Amino acid sequence: MNYACWFNIYKVIIILITISAPNYSQAQSYNFKNFTVEDGLPSTEFYDLYQDSRGYIWFTSDRGIVRYNSYEFETFSLENGLSNMVNFTFYKESENTFWINGFDGSFTFWDGTNFQPFKFNNQLKKYRQNKNEWYEIINIDSNNIYFINGNSPKTQQFSINRQSGKITTLKKKKLECSKNCSNKTKRLVNYKNAYEQDTERVKAILLERGYIYSTGKPIRISSEIEKSFIYNEFTAENDRLFIMSDEGLFQYNSSDIYQDPSHLIKNASITSALLTASNEIWATSLSKGVFKISPLLVENITFPKKKNQNIEGLHNYKDLLYAKSILGEVFIIDKENKSTSISLQGKRGFYRGHNDLMNPNVFYFGGVTYKNGNPILNTDFNNYISINSTRYIEYNYSDLSYYLTENDNKYLLFKLSKRALCLLFENENNMHIGTYDGIYSLSYNPMDKNKIKVEKSDFSNGMRVTDLAIVDGVLWASTIGDGLIYKINGTWKKLHQNILSSMSINSIFSSENNTLWVATNKGLNKLKYSLTDSKLVIESISVYDTSKGLNSNYIKDVSTLNNKIYIATDKGICHFDINDVNYPKPVMHIDGFQTGKEKHDGSSPIIKLNYNQNDIKISYTGISDYKPNNKSDNFYRYKLTQEDLYLDNKTEWKETNNRVLEYLNLEAGRYSFSVQCIDTNNGYSDIKSLNFEITPHFSQTTIFRLLLGIILLISLMSIWKLRSNILKKQLSFDLRLKNAELKTLRNQMNPHFVFNSINTIQNYIFTNKKTEANSYIHTLSKLIRKSLNFSARDDISLTEEIQFVTDYLSLEKMRFRDKFNFKIKIDNTIVTDRIKIPSLISQPIIENAVKHAFKNIDYVGMIIINYEIHYNQIIITILDNGIGFKRRENNTSKHKSFGIDIVKQRLELLNEKNNNDMAKIIIAKKLPKGTSVIIKMPIKKS
Repeated sequence: MNYACWFNIYKVIIILITISAPNYSQAQSYNFKNFTVEDGLPSTEFYDLYQDSRGYIWFTSDRGIVRYNSYEFETFSLENGLSNMVNFTFYKESENTFWINGFDGSFTFWDGTNFQPFKFNNQLKKYRQNKNEWYEIINIDSNNIYFINGNSPKTQQFSINRQSGKITTLKKKKLECSKNCSNKTKRLVNYKNAYEQDTERVKAILLERGYIYSTGKPIRISSEIEKSFIYNEFTAENDRLFIMSDEGLFQYNSSDIYQDPSHLIKNASITSALLTASNEIWATSLSKGVFKISPLLVENITFPKKKNQNIEGLHNYKDLLYAKSILGEVFIIDKENKSTSISLQGKRGFYRGHNDLMNPNVFYFGGVTYKNGNPILNTDFNNYISINSTRYIEYNYSDLSYYLTENDNKYLLFKLSKRALCLLFENENNMHIGTYDGIYSLSYNPMDKNKIKVEKSDFSNGMRVTDLAIVDGVLWASTIGDGLIYKINGTWKKLHQNILSSMSINSIFSSENNTLWVATNKGLNKLKYSLTDSKLVIESISVYDTSKGLNSNYIKDVSTLNNKIYIATDKGICHFDINDVNYPKPVMHIDGFQTGKEKHDGSSPIIKLNYNQNDIKISYTGISDYKPNNKSDNFYRYKLTQEDLYLDNKTEWKETNNRVLEYLNLEAGRYSFSVQCIDTNNGYSDIKSLNFEITPHFSQTTIFRLLLGIILLISLMSIWKLRSNILKKQLSFDLRLKNAELKTLRNQMNPHFVFNSINTIQNYIFTNKKTEANSYIHTLSKLIRKSLNFSARDDISLTEEIQFVTDYLSLEKMRFRDKFNFKIKIDNTIVTDRIKIPSLISQPIIENAVKHAFKNIDYVGMIIINYEIHYNQIIITILDNGIGFKRRENNTSKHKSFGIDIVKQRLELLNEKNNNDMAKIIIAKKLPKGTSVIIKMPIKKS
């Protein structure tokens, strides 16, 4: 016989043994958080606890008073005003003030801000009968504090006058415990009275294993309570009774005498307990610190010893819940939470169970077929799921096949060569398969038996799909890494990544319409949604994690049983009531307001600050045990508004997780600071606000600014007058300077002209042309006389300008031997004798044209000078048909041309003198042939 055959026989034997001899376990335990010295407590010995109106929880211990603010435990000692380090019980005097009693017989008062020793503690200590005696406060009025002996209570009480310190023994007076007493003190007084008043009744009840609690009602007491010492008790809303003993904390859900209590905390001497405003149960112990139980009252299912508690899947069958561990062990849990284990190692299947489509008493779970709740032996390597009488699914770790059977023959209709992670049957003809690489949808047409339609969702390509569900017509799919996707109206969509606790989802489950439970690796999410116009609208998200009592944040599967939610985690199974818990909103407080080292009282309507107190530090605390787990999610939002902005409400909220904010160098004005906290239950605290005003420096006041304005106005007027005188003198000087500069520039023209003329005369002499030389010298002499005359004048008439240009061009034409001709045009409307222009203004431009325009040309050049008037300007246009300005620039690159620069400078000086920009020179460089230079100047008439 081969190895595979022996192995299958071995599995059959193991399964038969384990099924025939199941293991049972009935024990349950509640999840709680145990705080010790490692969490910041000064000790593990605690006696009483109290919650003030601000939400802080206070504890008495053998090493000081402790306060919990939902962040850390703060310890108060003798240095903080305590009379004694060992204190026992609280007595509430007002919403935020209380008294505590010390082991040495002293009292200490908390005034809402600080601890203060009672001023007559010495009298109290002397009044004690022995050193081991302390007092319990049972009532307080405006004049007296009433108390009894705490360690040996009697029907006698005492009072001490709060003004004089006189202690009085009150004889023959019935003990009356104020409603502000601690539960521990109430029991000490009331139970004693109830016992004395009805001794026979109490004895009869005790004989029946009963108990009389402080209201005088009898209850059936469990054997655990009967054998233990009872420290304390109190009745909460809905008649819930809590009993604290050296066997732990017990809770009765009603005053039914025949019910057994829930044992919430075991193996600890519980001295006191409290049901907080947030419905959490807090308890103190004598040696194990402080305990906190979530409002969910999460219970753990305890499995038989040595069984693996890493549960990966759950399945409901009638009133039973089947759970499968990662090792293949299956546990059966009934509605009383009794668990039975059956070992089915060696089989792997889908984490989620599947009901048979034909037989309601058959289901498939963890690779095993169950009938009537019992497993059917299967030694085959493959797993099977029946669809109907002729079709079935066969799958293993690596692939999945869809078969049709007819006449003892089977036909393969479809094979998926990928590992299937989950299945979803809409009906016997339609199903969906989740794989490591997306979603496949299969449709079978009974009319065409040999074909099956397969569609691969492109949207889910590459996604690891862990679970599938159809709720309210919406197809949901959970993935690892891609979050939650859903198909609605034939279109796949993805839920926004910030909605859920994590994008890694192990399974999904629907307990009711429009509700989806989502199991992630960072807690359990309850998603409530609505469908409006075929659109999905998220209504709310609730997060359940270890902060609410779950045994782990790694949630693998979710199911229901007996109106409870059961959660499979890597640490076992826990469950809680399916009904929503109404978590109260968080509590917000502004703790301090500080400028520099000075602290300010924030109770006043507005805090007044000096101008130099503008560096602000504000501290605050939001009290909630349901703060965001992700660092990217903020617990607080705040805003600081100035008075003008506050009226329009324009300031936006900012978010943070910091509990201290600093504002540096604030400007003067009125401010309002607001802060609020938001927990994971979407609970918003009340907005807390603080108003303050920074008074401005005297230099920023209206009076100072008015005086400064007057002084500035007088100063400006004086400066303006002085400046005007200086400007007049400066303008006169500048005008004389500009005139001198103009004369200098005009004189710069003469050397150019004379130098070129001498060159011409020299050339005539060298060529022995006496007649031309004499004519040239005659004409030149006239020009020199005119030039000397014109240089001394600021301007000349247009007639003189035209005559000078004509003589100059005649000389140059002679020098260049008729290489060019010239023509002068004058507008008929111009009266040349009456128009004045700057002397010799156009001569440098004409000289430049003569010298450079006609180099290397093979034709006779032409210079045309046109004089015309346009509006209030005289326009002189000098046009030649030479080589053009660009070639002239290239030819003269090594020689600096002063003529154009001189004209530009003269025109600029003319503009400065006239205080306008009418004088300008324009050079047309891009003409097809030749160059055009235009000089524009304002008309000056004689």
